[in-house]
Amino acid sequence: MRKILVFVILTVFVCGCVSNGSNTGETNSSEGTWTLYIISGNSVKELSLEDPKKLGLTDMPVPDLALGRTVHWEGIPPQKLGKGDVINFISENGEIVSVPSNVSMVLALYRDGEPVNGTVRLITSLSFGCKCHWIDRIKVVEFLNESSALHIYGMVENELYLSPRTLGIFEGIDYIVKHEKSKAGLKDIINLADPWPEAKEVTFVTSRGEKTFRLSDVIEKNPTIEFENGFCVPELNICGIKGIRIGGD
Repeated sequence: MRKILVFVILTVFVCGCVSNGSNTGETNSSEGTWTLYIISGNSVKELSLEDPKKLGLTDMPVPDLALGRTVHWEGIPPQKLGKGDVINFISENGEIVSVPSNVSMVLALYRDGEPVNGTVRLITSLSFGCKCHWIDRIKVVEFLNESSALHIYGMVENELYLSPRTLGIFEGIDYIVKHEKSKAGLKDIINLADPWPEAKEVTFVTSRGEKTFRLSDVIEKNPTIEFENGFCVPELNICGIKGIRIGGD
């Protein structure tokens, strides 16, 4: 019994936002039809949710420790919309999470039979991570292959895989959809991944080897990362970047 109690307490502590939005009255909406942009490579398609029931919805039951019961989320498994190793979900206000395509998840439209604020919320299996990763008001669903993406990992809360078009995230959804910009400040890109407070170094992993810098120096200088026949940081004389690893001393 003591082991079960400890497990529950730790789960609530680690997933601090486990009850976020669970009972906030956010199920009513008069915002009209919500549209998603489905991106795979150079292909961009619009998906209108005017009549979501026609899309073939899936029920995903998820235990809610705060409510003491199972909540039923009903929505579209994103794997039905495209193919890729990783799926990026980008919200209206520029939040982003990258989720492996083999994770159980839905783009939720209903919670216990009621509309989810007239928009779309990402719901994943709790085995993948906390509800902190459940972003809402999703506008972009992007399918990526790991081999061609920029991987940001290590001592971060939000491990990411970015495409060239995703570098335009700070300019707004239109820039991502139209692929109008493939550059951004490196500080902003790193901050998207939410480094741990104890992170001290950043290592650029390329096909030719690795280069390591102090994280504080890179953040202060804030060089531009861009895509030109590969991910590059010209000011640091680094090209062909495959990954950015955040680590300690």
